[in-house]
Amino acid sequence: MEQSAQNRPKAVVLSAATGYGGGERSLEALLPLLARDYQLHLLIENRRHMAHSQDLLLGADACMTQLPRLY
Repeated sequence: MEQSAQNRPKAVVLSAATGYGGGERSLEALLPLLARDYQLHLLIENRRHMAHSQDLLLGADACMTQLPRLY
């Protein structure tokens, strides 16, 4: 049974990779599972990764922030 949003712990995920590869896709595979147990705040640099993550977390208790390109 899912916990209410107020009772779930918070988790922050930082994805500062400029590229889009295996690490980003692996994280995307875990996002729906993490969203069931945590209030998520994702900090994402790669625009493609951001778009995929937004699609995966549609309707979830998650906040996403687009990071500027760091280098």
